[in-house]
Amino acid sequence: MGEERKESYSTKYVFANGKAGEVLQVRCENQESTFFRKAKETPDVSITKYGRTCQILQEKKLDDPGQPIELFGSGERLFLFNRLYNSKTRRTSFYTQPYNPVTLETAGARQDFGEFDAAKVNSEESQVKSSVFHSADSSKTLLMISPPYETPENEKYHFVVLDRGMNKIWDKSVELPFRSNLVDIESSFITNDGRVCVIVKIYNNDKKQTLIKNEQESTSGYATRLFIYNNNAPVFVYDIKANGQFVHNVRVVSESNGSLKLVGLYMKIANTYLNGYFTVTLPMAGSGTPDEKCIPFPKELLSQVNSDAQGNENGDNAGLSGYFQIGQVLTENNGTIHCLLEYEKVEDINTGRGVISYFMTGDIIGIKLDSSNVATFTRIARYRIDGAVSSVVNFAAMMYKGKLVVMYFDKEKNLPLKPTDIAPRSRFANNGKGEVLIMTVVENDGSFKRSVMYNNEQDLRPSILNATRLDDNKFAFIGYSGLGVSRVKRATGILEIH
Repeated sequence: MGEERKESYSTKYVFANGKAGEVLQVRCENQESTFFRKAKETPDVSITKYGRTCQILQEKKLDDPGQPIELFGSGERLFLFNRLYNSKTRRTSFYTQPYNPVTLETAGARQDFGEFDAAKVNSEESQVKSSVFHSADSSKTLLMISPPYETPENEKYHFVVLDRGMNKIWDKSVELPFRSNLVDIESSFITNDGRVCVIVKIYNNDKKQTLIKNEQESTSGYATRLFIYNNNAPVFVYDIKANGQFVHNVRVVSESNGSLKLVGLYMKIANTYLNGYFTVTLPMAGSGTPDEKCIPFPKELLSQVNSDAQGNENGDNAGLSGYFQIGQVLTENNGTIHCLLEYEKVEDINTGRGVISYFMTGDIIGIKLDSSNVATFTRIARYRIDGAVSSVVNFAAMMYKGKLVVMYFDKEKNLPLKPTDIAPRSRFANNGKGEVLIMTVVENDGSFKRSVMYNNEQDLRPSILNATRLDDNKFAFIGYSGLGVSRVKRATGILEIH
């Protein structure tokens, strides 16, 4: 862990690899308005270069009023993606600034990607949202921009496709023929040749009902649709039906030989249990027949989660809890795909002194699909209760030497838990004290071994939510501990696996 700092809770970080094992971090501290002081009009932004042992090698304050989105190294330059909200005009602009990773000086002109109308509410939190995605071969970058939620208007989004030098190849503004309150954007993906894939759920009414009951029959209340954009070519649209089942959530996970591969979770009966997963092999050119397959979860897996009340093993509707989602997807060079399901649930609990919202994170379920779609399942038993939603820690994952490595927090006494064991309900309402960072190494047959990576001997605790994978064996993260209402103690950490 590096040097400790006292910062505001809203301080943001982005990381990237530097030269010769160095780690670069851009830090943006926003000072909110309190009883004692006014908020700063512009944030304090700095870039720091860390050595392999987390020592500070160089630090430089940046004359940039923007909020960092992502830091990305490409070739001999470092690119900082920013967004800048103008409270007077209520518009948000997006741009990237290149830097030299050695000198930390600017390395070229800033590139602007446009300015967008913000919401009528004069608040930055309700303004334009953005995400950055990279293609599998890192040759293309996608900047996805979503305007604020406006009920009377149609759903809109804008995206920019960039090359390795962050030069714009093409961009597009999209307006769907559906109102914003009827649309959820599920996920986005960019292919190696620069096509943009967007998966959306489109509901029949603004209550977002998954099932509509009529006098004679019940019908699905939504459609799940994939849009593929390729510059000026006609938009390719594909309805994801999962062989007539209810689509819970779905992701584009890989591309190969001109086809996309999608993986999702489905329900046979709406608003109940997840009965299995489905795969779709979809030719991108629009020719050829898509291949959709639905596969039920094995009884052994359902029996394991049934013990934790995170699923049901009995009857015709056996399945996982609907609180499971596809959390992370990792793809190996040989085409093997690892879909990691995360269990997340917010529950209001009456403590006798009032109602408190607790955030539950449950079992981690791994679905490993080889190139022939043969599946291997892994269940890591866990049930964690956190007293503050803002401090939620779920898990981080990476591939290392052909094995899946999953890192998460739990009590050390739970280390010997087997896949068939019931996970004790561990409460970490007091800033995570008493918990350890556990590394789980999953073998090819789904079995695994666990060990303690960080035993919290320091007062600071690493946050998986702030973890950024830099290499196949390296993460950068933020360690923290609470100090008071508006300030927190933090330090930067580097984690390498050997």
